[in-house]
Order: sequence, then structure tokens, then C-alpha cells
Amino acid sequence: VSMMDKTAFLIGRDKDLRLNIEFKNSGELSFNTGLQVTFPNIFSYSGLTEEQFSERVICSSVSTSVNDSVLSCDLESPLYAYMVVNITMYFYLANDIRINTENIPSSDLTFTSSVSSDHETDSSDNQETLILPLALLTDVSLIV
Repeated sequence: VSMMDKTAFLIGRDKDLRLNIEFKNSGELSFNTGLQVTFPNIFSYSGLTEEQFSERVICSSVSTSVNDSVLSCDLESPLYAYMVVNITMYFYLANDIRINTENIPSSDLTFTSSVSSDHETDSSDNQETLILPLALLTDVSLIV
């Protein structure tokens, strides 16, 4: 699993975030393949796109804690040996965060993705964590 996006998220400028996720089968049997994505709950999930000719991925929200939300995604077909699936997930910043930044839990945003299947033999490479620095953009004017 690999993820990549911005180098920092700037509240006051950025309103949405795109998370690119690639998962590939390194040769194992992979049936009932699932992807779980944990993301800060200051964001709302708005959907995903798959690469053309990619396997179909269906996601639904499964839980929310004080600071995080979790999406559970299923790959509709088996992930055959050496197959690669690329998806892009879209998130947007909750309106109340843009207005009231006191609800932001930390100075970093942590996104975690993990993949599992029924016939897993090596799970050591099935999780990736992205820590994205968070900053506030302020616009201050001094009139003398």
C-alpha cells in the first residue's frame, strides 16, 4: 500500500484533500480483498475514482471516534497475482473547522491505509501511514 499527496495542509487556503492509494498483489492468492482507511474526522469523505480499467472499489463509513473516522472498502473482484489497483479518495474540510479552528486535535493530520484478504501469507507490507503537517493561514491587516 502506498499513499501520497501534499507536503502540508493549510487551513485558510486548502479546503479539500486528495489521497492517492495504490495497492498491489506481490504474488499471493487474494480473495475478498479489503481496504481500510483511517482519517482525521475534521474531514468528510466525498468519494473516490478508480483508474481506467481498474477493479471496482466500494467504500462505506464504518466508525468514527473522537479524532478519527474509518472507511471500509471492498474490491469487487479477486486481486490477481501482480495486479495493481490505483484509487484516488477525496476528502473535504468540515465547514465548522474553517470557521472555528479550536476543534483541531493536533498539528499533524494522520491518514492510515491497510489492506487485507482471506489468504494473507505476509502482512508486513499491508499498511502505510501518511503524516501531513497542518498549518493555519491567517490574514492580518494593521491599519494605522
